[in-house]
Amino acid sequence: MWIAYEWLFDNEYEESRAALLRWVRARGAAGATKTQLARAFRAVKMRDRQDILEHLLEAGEIAIETKRSGGRPRTTYRESRWRRTRVRGGVMRAAAGGVRSIG
Repeated sequence: MWIAYEWLFDNEYEESRAALLRWVRARGAAGATKTQLARAFRAVKMRDRQDILEHLLEAGEIAIETKRSGGRPRTTYRESRWRRTRVRGGVMRAAAGGVRSIG
């Protein structure tokens, strides 16, 4: 029954929402950049894509991270269960349900 629920939709918006969430989840801890997401979902109107991302953010299903560098800021989307944390003196890695130190 759960599988059917994942693949049955009332409208095109809900279908796009589910596909986008599945796609972000499949990227795991690395997440997906805004550019990667736009390329993968170019068939979805930009306004609809933005609405879906806002909805998923408000619902707590995805998280957003923006890093500033020398050029344009890099926006990355991840499933909410993946968190990235920096700790002084060590490099941290995102992990489901917590953060594990590497190095």
